[in-house]
Amino acid sequence: MQSLSGSLQKLRKQHHLSQEEVAERLGVSRQAVSKWESGLAVPEIELSRLYGVTLDTLLQIEPSPAKEQMEQTPPSAPEWPQQAPPSGYGPGTTRENFTSGQIKAIDDIVSHYSRAGDQVKKRQLKLSYLLCGMMAVLLVICWGVLRGQIDNLEGRLNSLQGELRDVRYDVSNQISSMNAQIQDSLKEQASLFASCQYRMLAVDPVQKTCRVAVDITPKVVTQGMQLSCTFTSEDFEAVTAQGKLQTPGSFRVEADLPLSDDIGVTAVLEADGQKQNQPMDNIIGVASGARLEIMADWGGGIRFLGVKPTVQLEGSIYGGISGGYAYGWQAPPPKKQAAVRVYRNKTLLKEWEIDLTQPDEEAAGTTWYGNGSTTGSSIEQAWDIGKGYYELHHRVDLTMEAAEGDEISIELEVTDQQGIRYIAQVAVIRIRENATTSTSSMGEVQVVYP
Repeated sequence: MQSLSGSLQKLRKQHHLSQEEVAERLGVSRQAVSKWESGLAVPEIELSRLYGVTLDTLLQIEPSPAKEQMEQTPPSAPEWPQQAPPSGYGPGTTRENFTSGQIKAIDDIVSHYSRAGDQVKKRQLKLSYLLCGMMAVLLVICWGVLRGQIDNLEGRLNSLQGELRDVRYDVSNQISSMNAQIQDSLKEQASLFASCQYRMLAVDPVQKTCRVAVDITPKVVTQGMQLSCTFTSEDFEAVTAQGKLQTPGSFRVEADLPLSDDIGVTAVLEADGQKQNQPMDNIIGVASGARLEIMADWGGGIRFLGVKPTVQLEGSIYGGISGGYAYGWQAPPPKKQAAVRVYRNKTLLKEWEIDLTQPDEEAAGTTWYGNGSTTGSSIEQAWDIGKGYYELHHRVDLTMEAAEGDEISIELEVTDQQGIRYIAQVAVIRIRENATTSTSSMGEVQVVYP
């Protein structure tokens, strides 16, 4: 019996067909036809139609004796199915019409193609997974690259915005400076005066008065020229003072004025029967500069001694006093005495009098530090060396009784040479059960005039 592959090759040659032509008619590749004829693969059943042979001939299966007898003696009354039989199979071909060998061959072919189809599906599924994975990796890579570029662009944008802000700031400052210079230049050109200077001759914080001197030099001085100044403020009615010619081309105007932090000045120049008015710069901060500035801070707290209600207050006051200054006038130093007081619920518990002439007094634990001076300087030395500023360090150590809810306050009082008292509340400590809450921020300084 000839093999299936040999039959395929023999039938192809009988029909004078090449492998390429068979492949083209069946819609397969030439390599597939070559594998069929080499016995490496099972061919398509459609070859029986192409070569015009029965499936038995194609599969090289011997017909059974019953079938040969049936073919030699046709039935008297054949019954054909209503639908036309498949081409090449013969009329009425069903599974019952095939022999067991034919059925086995057909099942082998079907099983082969079924397994091949499953393998193709598996390969397609694996390929799909592979493609999805590659796409995911590609997307991650692309997103990483894109995100890096976005971050880089954002960084460059922020840098450019910062540079732009700097440029705008510089340009704005330059424009403001140029505008100020232009305004000053225009003001100077339009001004009647070459110079104007203020000086405080005296300040009395108790009487709340001051004596001010204004030195003015006109650009042009003529024979018989007169000059006066009018001083105005929200704190007092207008005051006019006549100027006196001091040196050739310079006038001085002196006036006694109430204390104020903002005094307007208008100069009136009269020459050849004509008057010209010109506003001058305001006199600023005289009332504030006439007072001492008191600064104080507290470092310490309450310590429970274990036996209620006894507690211990311990810590230090760190203070500073600066003298007033206004247009050349320097406030004198305070008196030689100062005081530190401790109150419980606004009731005085303890007062330390500080002798500012004895900076190393151990009993008070007080030390004065002048700005630029050495530790232990007297108040006069610190004031002179420090140009109106010195510091105070006072140690507080006090055992007392206190209950929950009590309020402990600490204050520093300094009196100046005019008798003005400056009282600074340094700290407020509130007693809590097993704990304390304190504030070291100094409140507003109370100023008491004699």
